[in-house]
Amino acid sequence: MEVYKRPDSPAWYVDLVHPATGKRRRVSTGETTKAKAQKVAHRMMAEAEGEAAEVRSGRAAVTLRQTLDAYVAHIASQGKSCTRFYELLRDKALGLREPFDARWHLDPARYLHTLTAVDMDDLGRARRAEGNGPQTIAHEIKLIRAATRHAAGLRKRAPQDLVEGLSGNFWRLPKLTMKTRYLSPDEFQAVFDYLSPDRMVAARRRTGKNIMPYVLLGLQRIARQDVQDLLVGITMCGGRWSEVAQLTWDQVDLDAGTMRLWGSKTQKERMVPLPEAAKAVLIRRKAEAKAGCPFIYPGRDGGARRAGSCQTILRAMEAVGLNRPDIVERHGRATVHSLRHTFATWARANGADLDEVQQALGHTTLQMTTRYAHLGQDAVNQKLARIMDATIPVS
Repeated sequence: MEVYKRPDSPAWYVDLVHPATGKRRRVSTGETTKAKAQKVAHRMMAEAEGEAAEVRSGRAAVTLRQTLDAYVAHIASQGKSCTRFYELLRDKALGLREPFDARWHLDPARYLHTLTAVDMDDLGRARRAEGNGPQTIAHEIKLIRAATRHAAGLRKRAPQDLVEGLSGNFWRLPKLTMKTRYLSPDEFQAVFDYLSPDRMVAARRRTGKNIMPYVLLGLQRIARQDVQDLLVGITMCGGRWSEVAQLTWDQVDLDAGTMRLWGSKTQKERMVPLPEAAKAVLIRRKAEAKAGCPFIYPGRDGGARRAGSCQTILRAMEAVGLNRPDIVERHGRATVHSLRHTFATWARANGADLDEVQQALGHTTLQMTTRYAHLGQDAVNQKLARIMDATIPVS
């Protein structure tokens, strides 16, 4: 190993032969003083010797893409229902497809063993800036962490702070507040009214002219009605956005008043009843549907509705004040997923037990439904009292 100076650069360079590959490397140390450059050179040589030791022990370097692909394939081989969800998280972490390639992501070609706690902190900050909640961020970090441990078990090179069980201060997950934000009937009505196609729209001012507010017409009116219908559909059946937005007519039986929802996470189908409000919306949409279109809520191109179209509901929630700072601090931020919590909360408030809510939401375990255990206790008490009154004779 040699530290030398080039006439065309103020920085010192290091010349070394990698002990693992035997290749010669000439790279800049980034330092302008020889003493500091020598420290950098010794560190680089130590890292190279460490890599050589890993190679001699049979541990091979793998990229992040290879690591996550191998872990997802491992999960798929076990027939687990979460495979598709893990594929989505992998694509998001590595930016493998739209819309993830336009967002912050890790370099798929980067070597796994170079990951640090700083990278995980960067991931968390980026996702929060994109509007992701703590639970969503935790899912992504957990996947990377599990895939790393899986790779280490296969004798692949991995970050030592995680492999050696020193992850107490590294790869930490975001703190989960466990706030279950749901809408009260008044809040739901406010969003519903805001999305009404008959609501007057504020006019844009033109120089020297006063234009009165107007009612939406044509395609704008249809788009507003679509979003209002989606608001009702999600809230009244407890489905996820992706489950309801991509519904097809063959999943609905209007005569029986039922709907079959395909769980995007569980990869299982469940049957849910249609409340009268949701049924009325579907009957109207069936009469207005274009011939040959299989989707209940089609996108502009007639195909499946894209995830980004839920922004209109989010803007409506913001406009009616559901996410005022004081409300968010107490109850959490209202999102489209809050409509699913709203369904569960209203069901509990009207006497549904946890098993019934679990089946309606499509949760794989009852533990996932226990967040609603404390809700609607008054209705549960009244239901129990009626049962006891009908059972125990009074002298």
